[in-house]
Amino acid sequence: MKPRLVSRLTNEYLLRVLDQLRAGFDGDIVKGMIFLAVTQSNVGHIDHDPGLAKSWSDVDTPPPDHLRRPVSAGAIASLLGLPKETARRKIRQMVEDRYCALAPGGVIVPRRVFLRPGNVDALVRHAADLRGFYAALAEHDIGATRDYALAPGQARLRQLGRFSAEYILCAVDGMKALFGGELLSGLIFMAITAANVRHITDAPGDLYAELDTPPPDTERRPISAMALSRELGIPAETVRRHVRQLERDGYCVARREGLVTPNDVLMRADFRQATAQSAAHVGWLLRQMAQVGVLTPRALAPI
Repeated sequence: MKPRLVSRLTNEYLLRVLDQLRAGFDGDIVKGMIFLAVTQSNVGHIDHDPGLAKSWSDVDTPPPDHLRRPVSAGAIASLLGLPKETARRKIRQMVEDRYCALAPGGVIVPRRVFLRPGNVDALVRHAADLRGFYAALAEHDIGATRDYALAPGQARLRQLGRFSAEYILCAVDGMKALFGGELLSGLIFMAITAANVRHITDAPGDLYAELDTPPPDTERRPISAMALSRELGIPAETVRRHVRQLERDGYCVARREGLVTPNDVLMRADFRQATAQSAAHVGWLLRQMAQVGVLTPRALAPI
């Protein structure tokens, strides 16, 4: 499965998604994550019912508001690893900006938001990103990709959006669990780690692909706190505060040129387990992509 390589490719995909999420909220990544979490909490149950899932699967059929299950600000704070007051404040702002609506028992992202032209465009872009993610995995002959090929025609983009949201939230949950449930520390750590080895991820071949062979520290390229702030859309002082804590806890080290995640952290048992689980979750995502028509089983693919 080449878990180290899969993890690097997954991190790059997740960072692209995060960039799209924050772009919809004037660069505020926390609002973007809250939007994703509220949406999935509202409609995630739909895909457990095949009839409902089929009825509300296409671009022009977002689920109606009466099917959306409200979620509390406290539940979102717990899900994302945010302070409750931060979640409440951001959600109040999103209600004022008409991205969310109050409902008995909590808050929803109403159907009208998903009928905006920008939302439809975002679904189309994200489907292209997922196809690109699959292509990057297939280029490296990752085991799970051998069962599928890219499918021609139009996919069921609403259902694809729900599946990808579940995958993203699962990935974020696994990441923040390594940092005491703290979202921003996990995102910053992921961005440091990805930046350190991006030149390796982009290189041809399967360098440092296995669980026991992470790239050596001498090949890791540092990234500055200011560059992290620009990449994640997190205020520079917030990034510096979290970086200082990551340094104190031994998760990263400061060099003259910037920050590096050292190998002794990545080889810890909990990080090795997280890397292996990340690779396994990719198999789940590919199965859902086949279910909605982005991929097709190779046995059925046109010759």
